[in-house]
Amino acid sequence: MANLTTDTSLLGEYLARIRYKKGLSSRDLSRASGVDHATILSIEAGRTASPRFHAIIALAKALEIPVENFAAAAVGQDPDKIVSGDAKELGNILSSVITGELRRRGILE
Repeated sequence: MANLTTDTSLLGEYLARIRYKKGLSSRDLSRASGVDHATILSIEAGRTASPRFHAIIALAKALEIPVENFAAAAVGQDPDKIVSGDAKELGNILSSVITGELRRRGILE
């Protein structure tokens, strides 16, 4: 699956902040999302420049946050300050790319 070019510091800070607010350890989040523990630590530390789309979606789902908020952080927008219309547009774009990739791989009809 395709990678997402990111603002690593904002994405990592956002992931750590939301995870902390939810009272989850990084291992708890790994188990809940299916994302490798080392990947979560790498994202939070700002070492992962291009997390996989499926990781972004899985983390957002496990944290019960809109994927567009997570995607906004990934592209350098403050997810707490984005205009809802902008977030929705970003979410629509991301959803289209992901849906196309899933269909291409035969995972989604």
